[in-house]
Amino acid sequence: MRRSPIDYLRIAGIMDGIPLLALLIIAMPLKYFADLPLAVTINGSIHGVIFMLYMVTILYAAIRSQMRRLNYLLFVNSL
Repeated sequence: MRRSPIDYLRIAGIMDGIPLLALLIIAMPLKYFADLPLAVTINGSIHGVIFMLYMVTILYAAIRSQMRRLNYLLFVNSL
């Protein structure tokens, strides 16, 4: 079964959300309460790379689903 571009976008969004939650729930308290800023550095870097892949997936989905340019710009701007 072939996946649609929206399926890829959904998967990438979930993959981006998990490190974001780990950053907010685990790494930030470790930085401020346990004085371990390395947790934010590592987790933030991982989240940044995955977020860039998410942006590429948005571009792929916009091109493949023939999204209008205005809708694409509004969607990207909402991030």
